[in-house]
Amino acid sequence: MPEEAIVDAPIEEAIEPVEGAEPVEGAEPIEGTETAGGEALSGAPLWKSIKDSFQGKDPKTVAQVRKAIYDSTEVSKRHPEGLKGIDAVLESVKRLSADSETPDAVPIEQVIEDTLSERQFYRDFDHKIEAGDPDVVSHIAETFPAAFPALVQAAFNKFWEVNPDGYSTLVAKAVEGYFAERDLPLQFKLLDRIIPQQSDDPSVQQLIEGYKAIKGAFGEIFAMARKPIVSPEAKKPEATQTQPNQEDAAMELRDRQWNDAIAPTSRNLMISETQKVIGNGKLLPGEDKRIETAMREEINARVSINSAYQRDLKAYLKSNNQKSWVMRVNSEHKKIIQGAAKRIVGDVLAARKGRPAAVAEKPAVTARPAVEGAIKYERIAGAPQTQGLKVDLARTPQHMLVKRQAYIVGRKNPVQWGQK
Repeated sequence: MPEEAIVDAPIEEAIEPVEGAEPVEGAEPIEGTETAGGEALSGAPLWKSIKDSFQGKDPKTVAQVRKAIYDSTEVSKRHPEGLKGIDAVLESVKRLSADSETPDAVPIEQVIEDTLSERQFYRDFDHKIEAGDPDVVSHIAETFPAAFPALVQAAFNKFWEVNPDGYSTLVAKAVEGYFAERDLPLQFKLLDRIIPQQSDDPSVQQLIEGYKAIKGAFGEIFAMARKPIVSPEAKKPEATQTQPNQEDAAMELRDRQWNDAIAPTSRNLMISETQKVIGNGKLLPGEDKRIETAMREEINARVSINSAYQRDLKAYLKSNNQKSWVMRVNSEHKKIIQGAAKRIVGDVLAARKGRPAAVAEKPAVTARPAVEGAIKYERIAGAPQTQGLKVDLARTPQHMLVKRQAYIVGRKNPVQWGQK
């Protein structure tokens, strides 16, 4: 393998297909393609420019320099924000350390592991509370024995506020148990045999009426103790019903604003990558627009099948993390544009001479029938990812993805989804 290839060895990234493309930034045509992008050298070009000066040097030193160039290039690719951004992330992670005074005392890996473990514990705890798991009460009683009595009293007071009937049932059960221990039901049965139902003597009749009242009150307590405790339906505040819509609207607004802010970055990259392909040549009128349109379609198609990308952008929008959103979008667009520039520009230049568009660089690509109508498409219910399928990117050209068509790994015929 040539030294240049070793220095600029690519790092493969797994891409899982899903539906839902993010909007592509900007819509202005490419202009001024005659001017080179003026980017700093890195990777293989940098090594080519300096390797002659290392002739006769110590091989270990040369290897270290090549490795340094490679590492620097990879850091720039994976972390466009540079070492400052990485340091900022590590500092943020250190804030999670339980030892706030000396956060460096615990390794970063341990801090992350402890945080994830603690988060999982409280998530499980929340699920148990939501399910009414009695283990929650046992856990609190065993872990916080001193605080448990005060919590129970507060819980009973709150229960009386939210569910008076249920609270009365609990109290009645306790009273019934107390009376049962003192054989009160048996005493009532014995008194029923002795006390007459009615008497002509006013004093005796008054005793009979008083006994009936006492017995009736105890009967109500016993009946109340046997009533099931039914939780009242929780009242949903009106504000929570509109909150999801407000949150979605806020995310859409951020998406538009952030896209507008980074549009020049993607556009400038399209210009510089186009210039690299055409070299000293020039584009004819209208070709710059066709190149830009094709590149934007390529971006839309590729991000639509990248589940990790879609998930990250949604999380950044929801948390209002513009910095991470911008870095993720720029990194993904750079990768797509650099990979598609040579093919797209080549197609446009080939069209000048009336030649058919250039075939994709990979010779292993399966040839498609000359007449598109002859291809038998299998219609599926949704995007491949939602159906448990994986797009074969080696056989699927950009124009098929734009039409919601794709070849699937392990299948001969392509599939199609979405509206007809």
